[in-house]
Amino acid sequence: MHLLFQRDMGLYSTRDWDQLCCNVVILFVYVYFLSLLRAASHQRYFVAALIGGMIAYNSTASVVGVLGANSSDGRLFDYKLLADDLSSYLIGILIGLAVNFLVFPDSAEQHLRDNLSLVFIKTRDLSLSMFELLNGSHYDTGDSFTIEFQKRNKLVSEIQICFATIDAEIIQAAAEVTYSYFSIDEYARITKAAKSVVAVLFSAHTVLNSPETVTLVTSAEYQQNISDEMKQSWKDFGDVSKRIFEDLGVNLRKAVDRDESHVNEAVSTLRALGAQAIRMFANGHQPTYFSRMFDDTDDGSLRVTSMDAKAAWEQLLQINFLILSTKEFIKELAILHEQTFAFAGPKTTLIQILRIRFRGLQSKIRRATIGETVHAIVFGITRNILSPNSVYAFKTALAVFSLQMIMFSHPDLYKEWYMGGALSTIIVAVSPSLGQTYIGLPLTIVGTASGATLAYLSLILFGKHSYGQILFGFVAAVPFTYLQLFNKRTASLGLLGLLAFGNYISITYANMNNPAFDAPAVYLYKVIIVASAALSFSLVFTLILYPSFARHILRHRMSIIFLHLNIFYRKIVSSSIQPLQKVATIQRIEDPELKDLRNQIFSEIVALDSLMVYAIAEPRIEGRFQEETYREIINCMFMLLDRLECVRLSVGDEPFDADVRRVLKSSPLMESRAELQQVIRLLLYIFSSSMLTKLKILPTLPNAQRVRERVIEDFVNLLLWHGHPGSCPYPQLDPFDGVIPAHRSGMLEALNTEKWMRLLGHSASVREVSRALDKFVPLMKALFGEYPDIIKGYDDENIDIVAGPNDTPQPCDANDSEILTISKSSIVDVNRADIANKQLYTTTFARSIISLMRHIRSCDQLFYE
Repeated sequence: MHLLFQRDMGLYSTRDWDQLCCNVVILFVYVYFLSLLRAASHQRYFVAALIGGMIAYNSTASVVGVLGANSSDGRLFDYKLLADDLSSYLIGILIGLAVNFLVFPDSAEQHLRDNLSLVFIKTRDLSLSMFELLNGSHYDTGDSFTIEFQKRNKLVSEIQICFATIDAEIIQAAAEVTYSYFSIDEYARITKAAKSVVAVLFSAHTVLNSPETVTLVTSAEYQQNISDEMKQSWKDFGDVSKRIFEDLGVNLRKAVDRDESHVNEAVSTLRALGAQAIRMFANGHQPTYFSRMFDDTDDGSLRVTSMDAKAAWEQLLQINFLILSTKEFIKELAILHEQTFAFAGPKTTLIQILRIRFRGLQSKIRRATIGETVHAIVFGITRNILSPNSVYAFKTALAVFSLQMIMFSHPDLYKEWYMGGALSTIIVAVSPSLGQTYIGLPLTIVGTASGATLAYLSLILFGKHSYGQILFGFVAAVPFTYLQLFNKRTASLGLLGLLAFGNYISITYANMNNPAFDAPAVYLYKVIIVASAALSFSLVFTLILYPSFARHILRHRMSIIFLHLNIFYRKIVSSSIQPLQKVATIQRIEDPELKDLRNQIFSEIVALDSLMVYAIAEPRIEGRFQEETYREIINCMFMLLDRLECVRLSVGDEPFDADVRRVLKSSPLMESRAELQQVIRLLLYIFSSSMLTKLKILPTLPNAQRVRERVIEDFVNLLLWHGHPGSCPYPQLDPFDGVIPAHRSGMLEALNTEKWMRLLGHSASVREVSRALDKFVPLMKALFGEYPDIIKGYDDENIDIVAGPNDTPQPCDANDSEILTISKSSIVDVNRADIANKQLYTTTFARSIISLMRHIRSCDQLFYE
């Protein structure tokens, strides 16, 4: 900085130069923190970052005198100018508030209520469509089934969009000061309860879309089991659900005084009619599919094979999961209804909130050692400094610093070209990623040029002293304001257009008696040239200095989502097998924690859409951005989250019963279940790592669906052996002995209890999870490529074991620099049995990776639990 001023030291004294340096440092830090706030929440802190940065910058500009004569008795800092700036902005804020209140008042809280009501309407339609599907109302023709299927998919997509809008509107409504029937915290709780209801329906929709369920509900046998009483029970249940959703919509639009007896009556009716529909559904379908597992001959031998029994078992799993999901729907809808009408109770005070936060922090510190705590703090600080938000804030502060250096070193050039207007352009144009800056570059240039051009036309048409400029400004503000609200791409266009119009008019008016001021046309082209130069500088600046590409941020976010999905699955499995006495004290916390994590993952996936827009627009030397593949992966993420939610619903709020855990720990079921959990977590771990590192995918990955089939085979075989004791090769190892009766009626009655229904629903849900995971494998290979198969490539003269094609690994040691190769002759001698058992080697490798993952569990728990 001293070198920048050394040539122009005649402009400033040594004391003034020291004060200018302090101003530069303070402004840099101030703009950095304002930009951090903007990056954290653009909707809430953008105005603060823009206006705060402009006021601070103008205060430092007054020191140089580029804003006119000093009005503070010749002092270095023009404090009167700062007071005038603050007064003008406060007057503008008051005018804006008055206009918003008096002229067509519109608030985000009203839009929030409307969108929540829309969610209730669409959720009602989705639930009614599912109820009609279960009672066989859409199978008269094939067209009816297809139309309802498309209708449900459309409703699911629209509900997801509504929730994304609601999350943004809650942030906007939090900044408003309006009278409302509900507080922002109450709106957040209503939204959270509504998401729980929708999550149940999404999970049921996922299972209903599976091929097994479609085959089941469209079969003639399923239709024959539907009686008129069953149809009427589902119709009554749908009608009471519809009335509850309508009550919720009415209560959102206007708080209705309802006595507690009315609310209790509505919930009681919902539960009674729901229980009746479930009972009719279970009695009509369960015995049919259960009896097909034990179709014996006259001599008592088994007629059905293990594969036939497994097929019947899969159909029984579908029936049980639909029963379980309906129970969860009743439970969550009752909670939503009761909470919405019970928000008049006492609120938590600030002191209570601080005490709860302090106790939570204390418990975290007590669990960790001093070394772990210090490591966590250092790691957190380093991660935050190098995060994309911090890099963006640093670049914004450095861009403002560059403009400030021009002002300090060349004040005459700065005044001659009116560079002060470039500040707002730089703050708006510099974006967290290159894609955002690249998309916004032409729009911001057009916005600034059009705003200044309209101001020039206003001066030409009405002169400098005419009130016609006020009318012209009103007409010009309408399209620019509409562009700000149209979509995210045109928001900067409208904002910069308004700023350019206002700056042109105000500066011209302030200099109307200044003979040295340029003519309107000259001033116009200087404004456009400076704005274009500032925008081009922002683009080059973003590209050269620590470039933040939207595609890199996209892959980093997707890697985190895979990691969170892994944690979500691990927490679900852990909560299902922990003994009751170990989790009884935290049971009320565990399930809400899982729901919060689910909602967080859902919001993270929804946020990927904007990054996709910027990543597609970025220039890419490697080739065209793989938009279709990325969108398929994002869709699979939504699908996997829905399937994991199915697993969570099946587990419920409490761990599995002791009898269920006893069966799950039996051999060989425990071995196959353990392998399934390992494979699911391993695949999620591989996907997360690949997104972060862009490494190629191994040619053969474990197949989650195949491992899950082995779990079902083991369970069905154990159940068949229990039903036919003479066929069991190891009677002393029967895990169902003393748990479930051996005769069929007793088995069906036992399996129809809550504890076993949750296990059956869990099994059906895990099947969908394994299918969703296997869909990621070809997509990841299409995205990052695939390593060559060493065994299949034995015809090559030399096969590189360490590095595949286009790989350049860097050795860690000089002794490791030589690449190990195997000649063709030695490959031919490979045992053919080993080639056939390649899948076994892959599984062994997977288990080795799992062992390695167990060693880093402590780190996993420290930073993510």
